[in-house]
Amino acid sequence: MGIIDSAYFRITCEKCGNATTVVAHDKGSGWGGPSWNSIGSPKDFDISQTMKNTGPEITSAKCQLCGTTATWAESYSRKPGW
Repeated sequence: MGIIDSAYFRITCEKCGNATTVVAHDKGSGWGGPSWNSIGSPKDFDISQTMKNTGPEITSAKCQLCGTTATWAESYSRKPGW
């Protein structure tokens, strides 16, 4: 069982410019269905996430440095050029 898909998340604070990219992997198989790991706890951001069959999703993000609500972008399958 190897990595069959990846989800990349770019989290950005518009106020202070703090930004990070985190990744989650689907280590399932074509036969057994998906087995996504969580996004984890990114440095400098507090996030809430939910897990769906299609992978993890961020539901909220807050910058730890300035306390501002952060924005995020998602990209599946290949590493984006952020």
